[in-house]
Amino acid sequence: LVGLLFAGPSLHAWFEVRAATLPARDVKTLALKTLLGQLLYGPLAVLVFFAALAAVDDPQPAPPLSAATPGWSNRSWRRCVVCVCVCVLGAPKGDALITGAWLDARPFSRFTALVRHELAPTLARGVAFWPVVDFLSYAFVPWVWMPLVSNAATYAWTVLLAMTASNTH
Repeated sequence: LVGLLFAGPSLHAWFEVRAATLPARDVKTLALKTLLGQLLYGPLAVLVFFAALAAVDDPQPAPPLSAATPGWSNRSWRRCVVCVCVCVLGAPKGDALITGAWLDARPFSRFTALVRHELAPTLARGVAFWPVVDFLSYAFVPWVWMPLVSNAATYAWTVLLAMTASNTH
């Protein structure tokens, strides 16, 4: 779901904007595009992944919302939305939104633990992976195909993220 609701649309917009604002394919521009990905998009994508993982990683999940979404309870959806909002907008003062009756604090605690313990190591590992993928994509792939190439690379990266996140258990 993270890929469908976040990665797909955001990657398309990210590559489209960069193709329009930095159309050249010289080494300097390729390096700048790669650096922007590492500084802006990469950390946001990791935070959204951690937020979604924290939202559904519940040792006692509520009953599924429907058979079409096994494991995704109504509570899990709310958790995911709140964790993503916190990730993008920042935590509300006093954590009032998180600790209210609308949502319990467990996913937020899981999210903050992931961020505290795994964000830096995950981003450090990403420095060995994503700049190579980005640089080669910008150099040789037309921008309209870049989301597809990036999603293919994301498959391997997501496996790494899941292994990283599971290490905090």
